[in-house]
Amino acid sequence: MQQMVLVFVALLCIPEVITAGDWTILPTKEIKTEEGSNVTLQCRLDPRVNLVHHGSFWFRADLSGWIHIYWPRRDDPGPQLLQYRGRTTVDHEDLRKGNLNLHICSVQLSDAGLYKCFVLTLRSSCTINMTVGERETPSTARPPLDPVTEPNHP
Repeated sequence: MQQMVLVFVALLCIPEVITAGDWTILPTKEIKTEEGSNVTLQCRLDPRVNLVHHGSFWFRADLSGWIHIYWPRRDDPGPQLLQYRGRTTVDHEDLRKGNLNLHICSVQLSDAGLYKCFVLTLRSSCTINMTVGERETPSTARPPLDPVTEPNHP
């Protein structure tokens, strides 16, 4: 728990460091998806670094909590926000290639927002803005029926 508090405090201080130019900051990416789909938020460090031995931390700028935490060689679902529990994964093979790819299953409208990922030991970060649209369903509307006319009775 103490380690988590230290990481959180470090993340609060990052904006000052970022403006000082000490960080590798990848450009903000935009991704659009629809409700109910599965999505992958892709961040790739350049130059590529094997990230298996580095911790990475995903969070949303508008929420107070973690989306996904990866410590060297293991995921840590403990401090994860409940709304993301069981819906996020990080591919450990992708980490070997320098890719910080966060997979989110069954996207919800409430998942829309600004996602940030940090690798503190490498002083690198990535930001992705995800928008989520309502799932389009095939139209079930039928053409209107002809009006029923009753016989004209005297």
